[in-house]
Amino acid sequence: MKNKKYWLYGIIGAVCFGIGDWLLGYVDPGVVNESFAVIKAGHGADYDLTKITLTLLLGVIGVPFLTLGCTKMADFVTDDKQRKVFRFFLTLLPVGWLMIHFTVAISIYVYSWGMHYAVAGTAEKLATDILHVMQPAQMVSWIFAFLPLVLLPFYVLRGKTTLKRRSQFFSPLLWMALLSGLKFVIPATPFSNGIDTFCMNAGLIIWFVYLMTLPTSDTMKPKEHLPIFGIGPYYVGTIAIITVIGMFLSCKGYLNRGLIPALKTPMLILGILIILLGIFIWGYAFFHSKIDDGIKNNHLVTDGIYAWCRNPLYTGWMFICIGVSFFAGNLWLLVLPIIFSLLMAVTLKLTEEKWLRNLYGAEYDAYCRHVNRVWPWFPRK
Repeated sequence: MKNKKYWLYGIIGAVCFGIGDWLLGYVDPGVVNESFAVIKAGHGADYDLTKITLTLLLGVIGVPFLTLGCTKMADFVTDDKQRKVFRFFLTLLPVGWLMIHFTVAISIYVYSWGMHYAVAGTAEKLATDILHVMQPAQMVSWIFAFLPLVLLPFYVLRGKTTLKRRSQFFSPLLWMALLSGLKFVIPATPFSNGIDTFCMNAGLIIWFVYLMTLPTSDTMKPKEHLPIFGIGPYYVGTIAIITVIGMFLSCKGYLNRGLIPALKTPMLILGILIILLGIFIWGYAFFHSKIDDGIKNNHLVTDGIYAWCRNPLYTGWMFICIGVSFFAGNLWLLVLPIIFSLLMAVTLKLTEEKWLRNLYGAEYDAYCRHVNRVWPWFPRK
């Protein structure tokens, strides 16, 4: 199996995150308040809130692609036990990066909203309070995002991988530091601010491009099981694009009849809660249920969150997209949950369910009779 497609997935994911970073960072670099450095002078009442929407949506689109690229890097590690540990930490990188984008984007949104509808002092207090509340989660997210990037040169320089030591000239951390350092040598402008926020993604892009130049790795084992990611990247990418289209139509005024100002704030709060629920469902399914081990060992996982929903990984991402769509405060977009669930049902019935039925037979049929396909609910007896 060739690895280059995985490096391409990684590039796509990093580009998605990079565009979102650039949108948030390409503003007047002037300091607004020393207590929250992420908010600059350009994040005021005139700030285009469509940038927030695009940043979050691009992050959602980028996560499955970046996950594919990052987790594949673990195959360079030669020791089986260390490879599993490294793959676990690599899985955390896209999750941490998405949470960082989420916390920063929400803080900027609150500040811009406050500047537009309230006074500057109130806006600063709201944004500062939001940042303080989310600071512990943000710190953990930074650890998730950077720990695997620190472990990578550690493994390479100690000769624990099939990569040459000279590969560290293309290390993501090295290029992140170099690009971030540009802000100290070029004038402070929106462009330099955008470069600074784009630097992490640029480092990943350079690294994945370098990996594409390498010969096919021989560390891959023959595939003796169902695909690890299944139809996940395709389904998540599709619903994310549909969400983008819906948000775009709402922002441009094509769906104005569905806008009810009184529901804007309640739908925003509900959207945040739905996103957090989606992250919990996805995280519980991936980390606690260890579905990847089940797939590799041809074991049908039916406990934990899988006793409530047959496809919690996809359902988690569906909830995230639904939550993001609520940010528009448009009743017309309430049709998206129906579209997403129908799309998942039809797609799974034509693909993964056929594979699983051929592999597990009556065991899978019994599982389907007791557990819902899309929406989590109590198991049927």
